[in-house]
Amino acid sequence: MARRIVSLLTCFCFVAATHGQESQWVPLFNGKDLSGWHVACQPKDAEKTFWKVEDGAVVCDSMGRRDHDYVWLMTDKEFQDFELRLKFQVFSDSPGNSGLQFRSRYDKTDGNGWLNGPQVDIHPPKPMSWRTGLIYDETRGNQRWVFPSLTDWNMPSEHEPKEHAMKYAEEGWNELILICKGMQIKTIVNGIVRTDWDATGVLDSEAHKKHNVGTKGHFALQLHSGDELRIRFKDIEIREIVDPAEWARQIAIQKWVEVNGRNRLQNYDITVRERPEEWLVFFVSNGEVRIIGDHMLVIINKVTGAVRYAPGA
Repeated sequence: MARRIVSLLTCFCFVAATHGQESQWVPLFNGKDLSGWHVACQPKDAEKTFWKVEDGAVVCDSMGRRDHDYVWLMTDKEFQDFELRLKFQVFSDSPGNSGLQFRSRYDKTDGNGWLNGPQVDIHPPKPMSWRTGLIYDETRGNQRWVFPSLTDWNMPSEHEPKEHAMKYAEEGWNELILICKGMQIKTIVNGIVRTDWDATGVLDSEAHKKHNVGTKGHFALQLHSGDELRIRFKDIEIREIVDPAEWARQIAIQKWVEVNGRNRLQNYDITVRERPEEWLVFFVSNGEVRIIGDHMLVIINKVTGAVRYAPGA
């Protein structure tokens, strides 16, 4: 048994050391097709094709076709804390607006459908292209600019920064980085920080909780209602930022199930307490959950109220 425990400790030490708080970069777009993505729109637009893949890029083209509502290209998967990077190409003859929704969710029961959640604005048309990288909130009950904090959709020119950059197709591609860690939101456009914002009290408000957005959700690329737009996206990659407590909880659940079976897990709440100054390492032996690490596992029986935890909790 002692040898098995040492083996487990070695294994989990390795996982903890290599996992850290940031995972590896993973592509969200494979450069070939829209696998992992789907279109969300009103029924009247369902048969129209605005989003497609051409020459290794996601292309939205509604030029000459303004008879449409909002049409979003959404990821199938949801994300919480992350660093996302992508490249986008815009055209000087395209008058339409786009954007990158994040931590968002589509509600089919809201009229003919609506995508709630915050959005990084991508606005190619001059002279307001400097809006790109600012945050607009599409959530019902809070539809307004949230960074900067304004009362509605109107963006006064006084908010134009001294430094901003937008490249058009003949000049190359633009780079957008979005970093979300808890309520800290940051956007960088072509190397220039455009948003650096503590969203506490906004993205975790009751309006956002009602629609289950703001803290976790899908990404979506936007075609604005009634707009003529031509835009291209490529090299869409994400690196998730993992909360150590949640990671500990998930591994603990996995090990608990391995030893006790999933049928016994339903009566338990598994939570994590902080325990600093030690490695994040834990294992299960003989049905008992033990932990050595900077987080302490606590298992509470929902039926009896009995509490199990590692010695010294």
